[in-house]
Amino acid sequence: MQPPGVPSPTAPHRQPLRNLASTSATIDSLSVWGVTPIYAASEAPIEGVTGEALAARIRDFGHRNAHYVDSTDQGVTALAETAQAGDAVMTLGAGNIWQAGDALLARLGSKN
Repeated sequence: MQPPGVPSPTAPHRQPLRNLASTSATIDSLSVWGVTPIYAASEAPIEGVTGEALAARIRDFGHRNAHYVDSTDQGVTALAETAQAGDAVMTLGAGNIWQAGDALLARLGSKN
């Protein structure tokens, strides 16, 4: 029996991204990564630290199902189309990414 998938829309804060290698166990445990734009938290941008770069780096660490999405809404749409009964969805990050869970539940509920 295959364990349920754990798709994860992620809106990361910039500072923790400097040491991505230390999070490799978490990266490997998720079946799908949906990475949104970086949440700025009123800080100056860090050159090269972007959602696209994070998704690419996650793939560099061996995860084959990490994707950049342009917005939380785009990620929720993708999850609503692919999530299956028994999947656990986890949101990680800063800002309003927590709203993805509410939006996903609303979309899945409207399918029934």
